Amino acid sequence: MTSQIVTTLIAESDQGNPGQAGSTYTIQRVRIYAHGDRYRARIAFARGSNQGYQEEHSRIEDVADGADLDEVRDAALVAIADMPQQVQSELRRALRGALVEARDYLEVNRP
Repeated sequence: MTSQIVTTLIAESDQGNPGQAGSTYTIQRVRIYAHGDRYRARIAFARGSNQGYQEEHSRIEDVADGADLDEVRDAALVAIADMPQQVQSELRRALRGALVEARDYLEVNRP
């Protein structure tokens, strides 16, 4: 019998604004998952235009893994440092928000 690793979204934080129709947008997003007994952060930056719907023109994504949230934070900061400089501060802000939400989640839902 094969055991499956359960992946659960435990936190998400977005920075940026999809704008109004006729404008451009950037969105920075960090999602943190419990992945078995480890944690994973998915870091994404997207740019596009709002045509009454969001038309994505480009996206950069990376993943950071760790045995605990501190390791995930450190790995995510390295990944963010490799992204375009103009979005790094918003991604760091999204990471901070996601980490706070993840710690709150784990306070209530610790295995």
